[in-house]
Amino acid sequence: MALPLKATLLWILLGMTPAAAQLGAGTLFQSLDNVQLAGAGLNTLPGDPNVTKTEIIAWSANDGTQGARVLYNFEALTTLFGDENGDGLPFDLDDIDALEVSSYAQGSQPTIYDFRFSLENPVVNGFGLQVVTPGDVIQITGIGSWVKTVSETALQTALGTSQPLNVDAYCELADGSILISLQGTGSGTNIVHPNFGSVGFYQWSGADVFIIRAPFGLSPAILAYRQSELAPIVSNYYAGYNLTEIVGVEEQPFTAPVTNPNDPTGLYQGGTRPLILWTVFGDENVFAASWSANPVGPHNFFGIVSGTAGAGYANGTSANRVYADALALGPHPLPSGSRMTLDSSSPFVSSGGALTLSVRSRKPAGTLFQIVVAPRLAVASGLPLPGLGFGSLVLRITEPLLYLSLVPPLSTILTTAPADAVGSASTIPLPVGPTFSTQNLYFQAFDPATGDLSSPLTVRIN
Repeated sequence: MALPLKATLLWILLGMTPAAAQLGAGTLFQSLDNVQLAGAGLNTLPGDPNVTKTEIIAWSANDGTQGARVLYNFEALTTLFGDENGDGLPFDLDDIDALEVSSYAQGSQPTIYDFRFSLENPVVNGFGLQVVTPGDVIQITGIGSWVKTVSETALQTALGTSQPLNVDAYCELADGSILISLQGTGSGTNIVHPNFGSVGFYQWSGADVFIIRAPFGLSPAILAYRQSELAPIVSNYYAGYNLTEIVGVEEQPFTAPVTNPNDPTGLYQGGTRPLILWTVFGDENVFAASWSANPVGPHNFFGIVSGTAGAGYANGTSANRVYADALALGPHPLPSGSRMTLDSSSPFVSSGGALTLSVRSRKPAGTLFQIVVAPRLAVASGLPLPGLGFGSLVLRITEPLLYLSLVPPLSTILTTAPADAVGSASTIPLPVGPTFSTQNLYFQAFDPATGDLSSPLTVRIN
């Protein structure tokens, strides 16, 4: 029988080691566009009552009709990405523009290190240099560390262009190739012409989807789908819709490749292409390239939740809809246990002010959560702990403040009120004394009864 997390943390502080973590799972992941978020505010999604951009939302059959949950909220993602521009604030992860997730075992869920991102705007460091461009795809490798899984330079070489790129949709295929769609129009000289098969000049649109073969930058780009092929499918569902931009792409599961008319000389997999799912600018729905694989008929809308059409976040009207900006598809449904997230009344609190911390979860009403705090984050990927929550304690365990937050009187004020009917619970307003001046504080919460951990949170004391 596992020890309660509070006891486990105290054991760690005394030099003992817990068992490895057991994480949870998901089916479809989206991140929202910042163009319209009014609809998100009308939904109390487990994990975040006010959904915004730079979050990862998970849909799963286990969530039920119209169901969704926030897997990683803004506070968690920015904390894990870290401070890249040297201003002392770890809020440098910009609007997620493309998303992908690697495979994971049934009964588990992907960690933050399994996701790949492309961002809408560049990340500039303290010396004024772009460390991440919108044409890069990055992967977080540890707390405050990341690598480029695909660089803008490699994509420029593959396309035969020197113009800046903005990856708007991204998918990894089993053979190491990728599918991408780029924001806006552009042209390159290393693209297989879809009509003749010759390699040369081609002008693309924001609704074209390319196949880029590994190793990236050595082989010419091939068009998997053209705007002229995808536009009629979307128009079947939205009469008169002008398809200009694809904002998410994935390979359809359980479907065989089909002939690719844009690859007449058969350079990729004998002239075939995967069937795809995709999302479009200004909408939250997912479309399918194959009518036969689509469960809802001739509109080619892919029913994500319970196999039904219209799987919107709210009621589907223009006033209450949200817009998707990224799409990833995982192979397994989420288990019944959901990740807990943690947010605050404000990411910035003046010395002498007050701070309220709130846990969001699927826990039963009445659950009490304990919150711990430290002035520094762990290194690498944190310390795995038991439970179906976030899975790792990412606060530095050698900090005395962390130990003090586990014992009275600090533990008492860092205990939440009982959770409400949707699993949300908050602390009383916590006074911030003048001794905490101009520094970051890092928080995580846990359920003492199960050991489930929340995602981390950063608060800047000014």
